[in-house]
Amino acid sequence: METVGITEPLLDRDYQWLGSWFKKHPKTELWAHDAGGPDLTDLAFLRWFHDLNRLRLDLANLTDLNQLDHLPDTLGALDVGRSRREPSLRPLRRFAQLRRLGLERQHRDIDTVRELRQLEDIRLRSLTLDTLDTLGEMNHLRRLEIAFGGTKNITAVQDMSSLRDLELVQIRGFTDLGPAANNEHLGTLSVFGMPHAALPQDWTRARGLRTLTINTMKGVADLRPLTTAPSLVEVNLIAMQHLRPEDLRPLLDVPGLQRVWYGLGSDKKNHQAAAVLGHLAPRQWR
Repeated sequence: METVGITEPLLDRDYQWLGSWFKKHPKTELWAHDAGGPDLTDLAFLRWFHDLNRLRLDLANLTDLNQLDHLPDTLGALDVGRSRREPSLRPLRRFAQLRRLGLERQHRDIDTVRELRQLEDIRLRSLTLDTLDTLGEMNHLRRLEIAFGGTKNITAVQDMSSLRDLELVQIRGFTDLGPAANNEHLGTLSVFGMPHAALPQDWTRARGLRTLTINTMKGVADLRPLTTAPSLVEVNLIAMQHLRPEDLRPLLDVPGLQRVWYGLGSDKKNHQAAAVLGHLAPRQWR
């Protein structure tokens, strides 16, 4: 996907030309963002983009999203970055065909998201939600990313039957991966930088899980629970310096496992891990 960026206000004739260009390039994303010059302070310029399909906003002085009304109801992708004041998300409800949504530090009227039933990809960054119940009724949601913030309760994930890809990144105080391990349909799980989270003891319900990536997770010291995962094909252990080569031995007992990609912090430890894993060790990361 290509991106065209706007970093400062343009003349109307330039907006008009650009809007016509986007009509011919519907797969291109428009990115409006600050870059140290005269800032875009509102979204009035969107009146020139009647055929836009993808929009990303990173505007510190953005105060409302009302002028999203200039865009077509068929908008397919929208990302709203952090701003000094949080605008209401209610203007998003008219985009019933929205497939991808990204929000960074945008809490106000977050329940509006539950009305966007066609969403397939949601990315929540630097948000703290009490629960994910807002997302639980989305039957088309295939990918969910939660990064930073303090959303610790992901219980709703275990009942998301359409979800195939879950990524959890540096969530403050996060401890419980159980709902992810209990999702029967999830195919890929990536976890990064949450030192208090350990592996759940039981992965027998994770029948769809094929790929598990564990990155900089100091609380993951025991890999034996993964022997209960019935369909796991690939395990990635990235920047897991606290593990000893011998700690990887339980992976030999994971039924169906074909590959382990790993980095234990030094060439010596990686070579020792290769000897432990044998045919499961196609490559090493330091």
